[in-house]
Formats: sequence, C-alpha cells, structure tokens
Amino acid sequence: MYVIDDTIHASAVVASASKLSRRALREAVGHECARVIEACDEAEAYELSRRYVPDVIVLAGEAGIEKIRRDHELAGVPVICLGGQVEAADVGARVRAALQRQQ
Repeated sequence: MYVIDDTIHASAVVASASKLSRRALREAVGHECARVIEACDEAEAYELSRRYVPDVIVLAGEAGIEKIRRDHELAGVPVICLGGQVEAADVGARVRAALQRQQ
C-alpha cells in the first residue's frame, strides 16, 4: 500500500461463491483499492492472498478466516467478514477504515 496526494493505493482480495456478489464486492472495494482480485471461495482467497499478500481481504462469510489468521505471512492483513445483505457504502467504509489503520 502506498499513498500519493492523500489517495490510498492498495490491493484487496474479495471472495464469494456468488458471481453477482463478487461483482458487487469488486465495485464496492474498487472505490478504495486500485487492485481487486476476485476469488470464488475462501480456499481460493487464501491461495491468492498467499500469492499477492493484499492490503485487505474481504470474505462474504466467516469460513476460511481461521486459516488466514494462522498464516504468519497474512497475520497483519485486515480481514473483513461480511454476513447477509451489506450495503456497498458500508463495505467501502469498512475497507477504508482498515486501510487507514494500516498506515
């Protein structure tokens, strides 16, 4: 993550089994992150996170968070677990807050 002119340039991995949900997450997170990598499930999110070490990980549920938390390379990466119907603005606000805490 880097900052230019008060703009945060960060990367995120978003995961959801639903293609529609992934698209919505990509759009919501894309307002805060320059690079958004989509995963079809938590296992793929974990593998992609290991490969790219994003600045934030957004999961559509809580499955997979324990594996991410146990990984020493990902231990410092904020993970946002969403449950049920969440507004895009709320997702964006959560991501923005997580990134600001990382600065």
